[in-house]
Amino acid sequence: MSKQLFIDCIVFAGKL
Repeated sequence: MSKQLFIDCIVFAGKL
């Protein structure tokens, strides 16, 4: 799993 993809998920979750 790409680390960047993981970080993107965290940022997306933070926006919710």
